Amino acid sequence: MKRRLGLWTKTSGKGNTYLGGADKENNLRYMVFKDEKGVRKLVSKPLDKDDAPLTTVTTFEEAETNDGTPFYRASNFAIFANDFYEEGSNKPEYNLVIS
Repeated sequence: MKRRLGLWTKTSGKGNTYLGGADKENNLRYMVFKDEKGVRKLVSKPLDKDDAPLTTVTTFEEAETNDGTPFYRASNFAIFANDFYEEGSNKPEYNLVIS
């Protein structure tokens, strides 16, 4: 069964931007960022442990759907722009799809 989690653009304490979201059911915080080599990575850590180290989950590559919609894919994961996003709303900008 596929699950979808919302991702929002956030800024770290060091001024770096990344995508972040939470999986409350599994007590995980997900973050997507580009590393120093430009590789887009998905990392996670427990929601209830701010001092826990980040665990690298996967890396993404750019892709396109059959109709030309760009997205990022990895084994069992994909990131799509949220078609229902409205600036200033609380709707997520992106969706993390976990299969």
